[in-house]
Amino acid sequence: MRTLVLATMLLGAFATSAAAQETADTTAQRIGDRVAARSVDSDQSVGYGQATAVIDAPVDDVLAVVLDYGNYKDFMPHFTQSRVLSARGTSALVYMQVSAFHDTITLWANMRLRKRANIGDTQVVEGTMTSGNLDSFIARFEVTPLENGKTLVLFRLLIAPDLPFPSGIMTDENVRNARRVVTALRGIIGRG
Repeated sequence: MRTLVLATMLLGAFATSAAAQETADTTAQRIGDRVAARSVDSDQSVGYGQATAVIDAPVDDVLAVVLDYGNYKDFMPHFTQSRVLSARGTSALVYMQVSAFHDTITLWANMRLRKRANIGDTQVVEGTMTSGNLDSFIARFEVTPLENGKTLVLFRLLIAPDLPFPSGIMTDENVRNARRVVTALRGIIGRG
């Protein structure tokens, strides 16, 4: 009986992993060389920006850049500073500073960045604001290996400054900036 239960659990885990891989490969085929971007609802007045792209590099190469928190300033658009204040393993407290609205405003946040539990083959890195001059700052990378040795990257971003801007404008900015981040990640690693 125990063997039957274990076999059923393993078969279920394999089926889930195979379905997730098929979904990642299907998404990669659908978007091709494009960077697909859209807005995603959130529980706040501002929506997430989400961008997805295929990067022509193995998942380990992509993840190495995503986990190099101190060097975000070197490839992320509008980042002027990214300093690791403390770190343990793949978790870190990082000070980030961004120049916004044509360099008229400086936004900053201390972000808790960490690698989360995998979802099938997808590795997740998430960041949430612990303090700063924003109402909210949330970022999430989902990095999935593809069968052809390339990597599917999904990046989700929500920045809500403590400023009197219409939520629609901020949601559009989040979409635009999510696209810029994925495009910049592609550029630093290699064209997908």
